Amino acid sequence: MDIGKTFFPYVLIFLLVVFLTASVSVPAHAGEVLLEGFEKPESLKTSGKVSPVKGVDAVTEGVGALQLSPGAKVTIQVPAGAISKVGWLKIDTFEVRPVMASLNVSFGKILSRRGYVSPGTDTLAVPLGLVARAHRGAWPEKPLTVTLHNPGQHPVVIDNVRLVTPAVPPGGVILLDFGPPNQVLWPGFEPAGAEGTSIAWSGAHEILSYANRYPDPLMGDFTGRQMGHKRLETITLRSEGQSTVWVWMTHYARDFSSPAEYSAKMNRKSILRRRFLPGQMLSPDGLLRGKDQPWTTEWFRKSFVPAVVSGVECSLKGDKNRLELLNCQLAAVIISPRKSQNATRAYVKQLEQDLLRYRRQFVLATQHHTRCNVTPTPEETKGGCIVFSPPRNDWFNRKHVPKAEHRADVLKLTVASGSSTIAAIAAVPCKDGKMLNLRIDALRDPGKPAVPSGRWELYALDTMPVVENACVHYQPFLPVRNFRNVSAGGVYWFILRAEVPGRTRTGVYKGTVRITLDRAQTQIPVELEVVNIGSDRAERKRTFAVMKTGDCAEAYYSLAYILSVQHRNRATKDILTRLYDAGINAVMVNGPTMTNTLKLQPAPMINNLQKYPRPDHHGRMLVNLNPVHWVLQFSRVQPGTIQYLNKIRDTVRMCNDIAGKNKFTDYSLYCGHGQNEKSLSGVAKRALAVRRTKGGAPAISTSASSLSSMESVQQAKLLSALETLICVPNHKDLGGIGEKFKKTGRNKIFAIRISYPDVYTGGFYCWGVGADGAYISRIFAYRPPFNAFFFDPRNLLLPARKGDFEPTLGLLKFQQSVADYDLACRCETLVRKAKEKSQNASSLEKILMEIRITADSKPPRYDSRRMRAISVSPEQLQTWRTSLIREAGKVYEKVK
Repeated sequence: MDIGKTFFPYVLIFLLVVFLTASVSVPAHAGEVLLEGFEKPESLKTSGKVSPVKGVDAVTEGVGALQLSPGAKVTIQVPAGAISKVGWLKIDTFEVRPVMASLNVSFGKILSRRGYVSPGTDTLAVPLGLVARAHRGAWPEKPLTVTLHNPGQHPVVIDNVRLVTPAVPPGGVILLDFGPPNQVLWPGFEPAGAEGTSIAWSGAHEILSYANRYPDPLMGDFTGRQMGHKRLETITLRSEGQSTVWVWMTHYARDFSSPAEYSAKMNRKSILRRRFLPGQMLSPDGLLRGKDQPWTTEWFRKSFVPAVVSGVECSLKGDKNRLELLNCQLAAVIISPRKSQNATRAYVKQLEQDLLRYRRQFVLATQHHTRCNVTPTPEETKGGCIVFSPPRNDWFNRKHVPKAEHRADVLKLTVASGSSTIAAIAAVPCKDGKMLNLRIDALRDPGKPAVPSGRWELYALDTMPVVENACVHYQPFLPVRNFRNVSAGGVYWFILRAEVPGRTRTGVYKGTVRITLDRAQTQIPVELEVVNIGSDRAERKRTFAVMKTGDCAEAYYSLAYILSVQHRNRATKDILTRLYDAGINAVMVNGPTMTNTLKLQPAPMINNLQKYPRPDHHGRMLVNLNPVHWVLQFSRVQPGTIQYLNKIRDTVRMCNDIAGKNKFTDYSLYCGHGQNEKSLSGVAKRALAVRRTKGGAPAISTSASSLSSMESVQQAKLLSALETLICVPNHKDLGGIGEKFKKTGRNKIFAIRISYPDVYTGGFYCWGVGADGAYISRIFAYRPPFNAFFFDPRNLLLPARKGDFEPTLGLLKFQQSVADYDLACRCETLVRKAKEKSQNASSLEKILMEIRITADSKPPRYDSRRMRAISVSPEQLQTWRTSLIREAGKVYEKVK
């Protein structure tokens, strides 16, 4: 195929693009090793459709190149010791169409990355440090297979696959890349570690190194003092005579949160300074960085990266220089003799171009906006949008594209009295619009009262940016009231939550959902089937809790340091109130703390309890004793000694006194999490010590597999001592463990610990294994919520600009799991009552048994991309839910 002839019209159109983006390499340059020029295509190992091509537009080496059709692959061998120093793998590309082409580069089982190249000619440049890590010397040590795969929808031409040594810096220049021993080294740099060449830390603080590819391998790996409030570290830079230094500093914490203030001084002269006010911290400049931002390559280069990494050039005097860092870490340093500074400046300019290319190819290259191509009917065009009822297994999937067969003719929901249910709607505007919203009329059963309209919660689901393979996707996640500035063909998700009062009569309640796009309106009939199954009060006491205190610092990071105590308390109350309103009826509270002199401090627990809402009915609270246990451990007070037991006794007594004065009655003293068999042994010793004291009611969390691996005598001893057992569900015998635990005493709570707010895990699975509820690990993710590289579906709430906290799709799903758990408990009660009255409830009992058997055989596995369990599908959950409700209604009619 001759590219120059076949695609001549396209080439003319993109002549300017080709000229601007051209990066044609000439083979056989010094420092380059040609791996493949595609001169003999018959000798290549390929899969899919590949075609040899010719033409000056595509060929950069020899006379031939290779076209990879969508899905095609080609495999290339890299001989051992092929390159003298770890540098680059470069691939010349040609894309004739006006689209960005993609290419997966896979180094066997070591690494696979997707890169993107511009239309026309381009060069995909992979820094080999991604593969070789801190390797130095000839590379690779052994022969290596590289596979190039076209995952896109259009053909792409490749040529001149080569290894390139890094550019040689000017003489006498030192290039330091900071990070841990296994960091990714940028080509040409040497690993600095904690004590790099010409660098010395003060020694007054612990210096830590972190490795991450964000925003790139050079500036994502860094070394410094752990971040906090005004954390200062002084560094000595040595230079021989007057020199010029380039310093790249990161100013984000290990969890990538923004500090309220950061600065740097060189020889007491300020070279960097930024300070945020509270209002700025609650904006896209601070904690909300990335929220409502365009997430384009250009924006990422101009706005995002400079906000997290600062590069500074300044002069050094001879011998020792003092660099003071406030909430900053070192990512990279270049030190150049004054005589070489101009040449080094050119080297730095090329370095910045390499970083820019790497980011646009491998970090943030393009965006994916879900588009629906279903042709609207005349009625839909008049109404402004097409309304779909997507399959449950695809609800809120950021990549789901509605099909014509998903059109919503009637929205049908089934719910038990005194329970709730959720439904999803996807709307596709037929034209661009300023506002898209939804409302529902009062639902009525002919001749009967209406279901109170106030029980309906209607939300549009705003999206969160998520970066995958250098492409930004948009995940529906934030409940809002409406969509603004919608585009034709876009997919917009709504969620409906119906909560039905306990005394609602059985019947089908009908109404209308109205979706309005500006002045146009679409109407969809809705039918809510309500089945009265009796009292909505479950006989089993349940606990649905979070294993966090709810302190606003968990979401505010360094902002918490600059807020007043009153402001923090108000924010914490807002968090806890929202959780309790959503059905989460318990949390973890701080216990007393202990000083280094082993003196107990009651203030943390007292202050903590004063912030909490006071619900009339709450689940089993946890009082965190970990701080006391940690101090005793670091002070080398051995478990089992008289001193240790006395300190535990005093701690338990103080906890019980404070709880009594604050009228908290149902709580356990949390002794820690046994992640594996070894750590479980230590946690068990803490729990046994608490049980030995008067009034000591210990609680622990551990994995079911770790508990099962204990010797039977030790396991029995531990289970007898515990008041509350919280298990991570990673073992098939979880139900048996819970049953054994509950038999050891009265008033014991057996619960599961879950990481994700999943409907199956917290609902039917939790009931199926006989648990009394679930403790979810966190309220907020450990990293900033709107940073698209760290999207985390575990967030139950998110901070907002007004200083309050907003619920997420995760919280709405957790509410549904609680409703499912309660439904199963109520059905269990109906089966028991039917048996007492000699009534047949076999159909209902059969469904409950199926749920139990499934729970025993299928521990939950969570797919964070689809935000749901994959062990049991949403379709199956709905089948169970509907069957339970209808069969329970039949049984209730017999026993009421």
